[in-house]
Amino acid sequence: MARWVTVATMRYMNNVNDVRKGRDRVREIWELLIDRAALDRPDIMLLPEHFMSNALMDGAGRVMSGRELAEPVPGEGYIQEFLSRKARQYKMYIAAGMGRLDPATGRLFNSGVLFDRAGRVAGVYDKLFPTTGEMEHHEVTPGDAPVVFDADFGRVGIAVCFDLNFPELFEYYRRERVELCCFLSSMHGGTHLPSYARDCRMYIASAVENGSAYIVNPIGGIVAKTFDSVSFISARINLDCQLYHVTPRNLPEPFPVAVRRKYGDAVRLEHVEGEPWHLVCCDRTDMTAADILNEFKVEPIDVLFERTRALRRARVPDGF
Repeated sequence: MARWVTVATMRYMNNVNDVRKGRDRVREIWELLIDRAALDRPDIMLLPEHFMSNALMDGAGRVMSGRELAEPVPGEGYIQEFLSRKARQYKMYIAAGMGRLDPATGRLFNSGVLFDRAGRVAGVYDKLFPTTGEMEHHEVTPGDAPVVFDADFGRVGIAVCFDLNFPELFEYYRRERVELCCFLSSMHGGTHLPSYARDCRMYIASAVENGSAYIVNPIGGIVAKTFDSVSFISARINLDCQLYHVTPRNLPEPFPVAVRRKYGDAVRLEHVEGEPWHLVCCDRTDMTAADILNEFKVEPIDVLFERTRALRRARVPDGF
């Protein structure tokens, strides 16, 4: 059945003049951005990697180190207090990039932190693949393992910037049935995001400093993106969806026609130009996208692929 979630995200880099004025000024700008993006009443809002602590200066005009700006999470901290307050104010989840300091070990992490609608820390993902520069020169410790969060609307994963170059992280999220991956970054994802969204059967939303922020659906279609004049975007997406592959079949009429004839616009079929992969979304409250495919005897894409592999193995047992 329909599981709607409104996702808000943004593209913004701290202005050097604001940075020179200190963290209160930077927080003032981020509060303005969040308040504007919250007009769309999102269920979850994304903020970029190190969104508020990148290149901040102290009162003497000195650029502060990542270790100085990091906070124990969960715990008391300037950034946490701010994010907790905004999540509570708008009753939304916030996924934000920030430095995390483990007080027990002194280790520094580049983390994605998820706050729930009550402003509590719902979980922490430590960047699995920091850059070589982060590890060699900035004391950043890689995370131990991916983390999957069960939000009240679905399963959420987080990736941070350079993580985008390592498909094993996204493959893990696929196996764990993540429905929305939050990519918190300094760089934009380019062609990676649609590819991962399609290959891993998930929505991906990105929040970035540079380039464009995207919301991408599970067939790699761009649902929304920022432009030079638009810093924040939102989209209402239905997580109850299934992928299927168009194949020749002996049907009385094509599946898209048959399902539209019976259910009208309560079932939506989406596709990307040039691809035989399609997405079926069920907007009804009494059945699911899986029910729709089952009713019309259309195999979900991964069921079809596994059956294809099994048939091939049966016919060429010693082959590739």
